[in-house]
Amino acid sequence: MITIYTKDNCMQCEFVKKHLREKGKNFWVKDVNANSLYMQEVKDMGYQTVPVTLIERNGEKIAINGFRPDELDEVLEG
Repeated sequence: MITIYTKDNCMQCEFVKKHLREKGKNFWVKDVNANSLYMQEVKDMGYQTVPVTLIERNGEKIAINGFRPDELDEVLEG
């Protein structure tokens, strides 16, 4: 499962979503502007900014902060 924490007018957030769409990946979006609990989830993971992409695979949770296509691809293909 892939979850992207985003906010309004965030170019990096849009880049992450576009990249995942191009890879044919489905994902959930959690907009921190729409729900303040989502921002608390970001902070609980140790981050202060979005986007944060949370990838859950085989019981493991991997969080990637920012638009890092190299890291995204490595985790998705690994």
